Amino acid sequence: MTTNLVGEGISLSMMPERGGKITSLVDVERRREWLEQASRPLVGPIEDGGSFDEGDMCGWDEMMPTIAPCNDPVSGVSLADHGDLWRKPWDVTAQDRHSVSTRVVGNVLAFCFERTLTLGVRTLHLDYRVKNQGAGGLALLWATHPLFSVAAATRVVLGEAADVRELHETGESTPATWPEGGVSVVGALARGQGKKFFARAARGDASASLVDADGGSLTMSWRAPEVPWLGVWLDNCSLSRGPVAAIEPTNASDDSLDVAERAGQSWSLAPGSELHWSIAVSVSGSVTPA
Repeated sequence: MTTNLVGEGISLSMMPERGGKITSLVDVERRREWLEQASRPLVGPIEDGGSFDEGDMCGWDEMMPTIAPCNDPVSGVSLADHGDLWRKPWDVTAQDRHSVSTRVVGNVLAFCFERTLTLGVRTLHLDYRVKNQGAGGLALLWATHPLFSVAAATRVVLGEAADVRELHETGESTPATWPEGGVSVVGALARGQGKKFFARAARGDASASLVDADGGSLTMSWRAPEVPWLGVWLDNCSLSRGPVAAIEPTNASDDSLDVAERAGQSWSLAPGSELHWSIAVSVSGSVTPA
């Protein structure tokens, strides 16, 4: 069953049974749907063993305990493609017209993941909590994974970044630059091409924006001490049906938990301990004429 939330000038739809996927995020005043839409009706949950990239690339998902499939660096168990959360039904623990809270537990690692979505005045607040419910320590990688629909002239603009790197299919990471005015997915990539970047915030307040040709925008902001890295996936019909940009705040500069652990970037939770963090999303700009 789809959960619908309304705020002032913003609306949201979410499917708890489909891995908590946010299926719609609309700037009501501009009549702008920011999330890539599904090509067919969505059902859930997803069967174990399925590949994320083989699914209907749309909406906003959460990734934990890894993005790339790998072995858990603590226990050695195999971790699934894009983690556990997107393939499991989530429980709704609280809900009203403007807010919904959900929880889900890991498949193979003993963690409980909670997320609260709250709509305000053209804003979405996402508050997160993860707790180690096991008897041993945990290493975790988290990334939020919204696939934003972009037009030819839409630019991806990063806040001040101290380090930008491109992650290649070989796993190699090389230094990259990001123009101050931003990058257009269609302008920067040939059709059928996709690229992944990571950026580290230079300041305590981190942000990234999508800016349309008419000046309308969506901005994600967060605290770098809580979430130090940003993943950016640009896709001009490589895996997606249309051009998309994924702005992915994360705790690591790689998609694999085992690589993040070796780099000292994974989140380490002792038994019974927990972490809290948050993201804010705001929409603004000109109003589409009637």
